[in-house]
Amino acid sequence: MKKHRRIESRKYLISVVLIGIILGISLAYLKNLSPKIPSVFENLTNRCFTDLDCTWKITNCCTENAGGSWDCINKRTYTLIDCEKFLILCPQVISPKPGFDCFCNKGSCEPTYETKN
Repeated sequence: MKKHRRIESRKYLISVVLIGIILGISLAYLKNLSPKIPSVFENLTNRCFTDLDCTWKITNCCTENAGGSWDCINKRTYTLIDCEKFLILCPQVISPKPGFDCFCNKGSCEPTYETKN
């Protein structure tokens, strides 16, 4: 009787593992079929000549009151992705503009990571 239970539990375990593997492969396949949302840095040029070229902008189609993602970018060359082409889910959290400067450093817009006085 114990041997029969062990065989049944092994069959159950093997079935669960196989279902997990099949489900994982299916999800990976479906993920590859979904449209790719361009990353922030695929859609902008971050090169600059002066500090006036650089600014903080929200780059994920959300607002400051709904999970906006702030990036230090070149305001003259930045173009926002077409947000209407993608299903954008914005977290309902406030994300204020960073409290440090965005400046041109060696031809690239970069944040200072130092708080303003």
